[in-house]
Amino acid sequence: VGGWGSRGVRLGSGVEPQSVLVVGGGPAGLEAARVLALRGWSVELVEREERLGGMVRAAAEVAGRGRLAGLVEWWEGEVRRLGVQVRLGVEAGPEDVAGREVVVATGSVPGPWAFKVDGGVVLDVVEVLSGETPPGPVVVHDPVGDFVGVGVAELLAGRGVETAIVTQDQVVGTQLALTGDLADANARLQRAGVALEKRSLLREVRSDHVVLEDVHTAETRERPAATVVHCGHRLPDQRLDGVRIGDCVAPRTVHEAILEGRRAAGGLR
Repeated sequence: VGGWGSRGVRLGSGVEPQSVLVVGGGPAGLEAARVLALRGWSVELVEREERLGGMVRAAAEVAGRGRLAGLVEWWEGEVRRLGVQVRLGVEAGPEDVAGREVVVATGSVPGPWAFKVDGGVVLDVVEVLSGETPPGPVVVHDPVGDFVGVGVAELLAGRGVETAIVTQDQVVGTQLALTGDLADANARLQRAGVALEKRSLLREVRSDHVVLEDVHTAETRERPAATVVHCGHRLPDQRLDGVRIGDCVAPRTVHEAILEGRRAAGGLR
């Protein structure tokens, strides 16, 4: 369909369009690629994983959030329909972005751990959601208190894995009060058989157990654990230069990532 891109290039006119590289195929990168293609740019999108979607794809695995996968499928269909060159399993480096128009949407990386590890197995939540079910007993470490820790604990328990969730708060998933899901989420965890370790800090991970500390009394206790799933804060991945959007600026919601991707695409000249 004919139309004008922002650079005065009529789409379908045969004039060579300007090119741009989008690094990262999460919600921000997909939306930026889609809008840039609509504006007449020649877009190449590279993603280090073997599938598109980023954290949205992982979040769709959490109990109650499966509908998010449909959003990724729509984006994937749109970017391919618009002629975006998609390359999966490609890790872009500084040499790939030098001298090019680049939109960086590389997402986030796990933050530091505030506990000691002495022979135990600790997995980041993204590893668990993207891979196989870890062996139990599993302790889900949830220092954030949002839907992630609760959803992962519910998911693992639903798969028959003995699961406990550890939080420093008085109530598990305290941030879910903002969405009205707090009481229902706690009821679902109890029905699923998840052990609730409230008012507790994770201090040590050992080969067959964890050491927990009471936040009020500082008393310690042990709990059996073959695997710890860490659902802590994430940090922006800022290894590449370019127009940064999404979680590589700061972790944010899907809505914010989409909006930022759209604004970045509209701002390129």
